[in-house]
Amino acid sequence: VAEGVDACEGAVEVMRLRGVNARQCSMWDLTALSHYRTLVLLMNTVGSVGSVAGLRSLLERLHSATAPDCHVLLDISTPDWASVLAAANRRADPFRSFRENRWVVLQCWLTFGGLAGQTFPLLFVEQEAVLKVAKATGWHAELVIKDEESQQALLQLRKV
Repeated sequence: VAEGVDACEGAVEVMRLRGVNARQCSMWDLTALSHYRTLVLLMNTVGSVGSVAGLRSLLERLHSATAPDCHVLLDISTPDWASVLAAANRRADPFRSFRENRWVVLQCWLTFGGLAGQTFPLLFVEQEAVLKVAKATGWHAELVIKDEESQQALLQLRKV
């Protein structure tokens, strides 16, 4: 039986219409993960951790909370380095929330018409940096596919 969670009410409704046992909550609210053999974190879910330290914390938590044979599929959005460096060069006080060719944290906000939300950090990370953090937290990670044009990559993690 497929199960799913999402913070978005509309996404949960769509999953239910498609026969998925779905509930609305944040991934941060999940504690009972030991019965899952596969976790799928798509749409740059790992970006929501906001930093490399947050990525380490998430992977440690998933490693300790999941079944011994659990696999995690996650996608990452790699940085557009030309844009990051151009933005850094335009600033009098250079932008320092990145390590070139590894990761960048952008301060983002959402708008709708005249409404603007709070800013939040969003991590964009190269696959090599994820592989290093995954190894340090007890996972073996491998690249499944990388699309150079869209700067997206799908990685699979399994416990070592």
